[in-house]
Amino acid sequence: MISPRLAPLARALLAALALGGAGCGNSPSKSDCEKLRAHLVDLEAAASGADTASAGSRSEFEAQKKKVTEAIKLDYCLEDLSVSQVKCGLKARSLEELATACDKS
Repeated sequence: MISPRLAPLARALLAALALGGAGCGNSPSKSDCEKLRAHLVDLEAAASGADTASAGSRSEFEAQKKKVTEAIKLDYCLEDLSVSQVKCGLKARSLEELATACDKS
């Protein structure tokens, strides 16, 4: 099961990436923000054990991932993150990597 803290965690990770906000003209596209949101949800699901879950549990994970994805709004990404921050987030292979590597972008 995806932890109930995912939506606040994803927002906190996006906030950690902001470092003062993005400059004008350097805003990511809606599509890139949607990809980042999906990637954050996937990283949290993997950290919660979705990759090793049984078939029945996987369907529960997928249902939870859908709910969480719908709950995370894109406004912060679109308004406060730079293209380079979003690209870094999309490359992250874990939540830890996201937090350590992308906060410098």
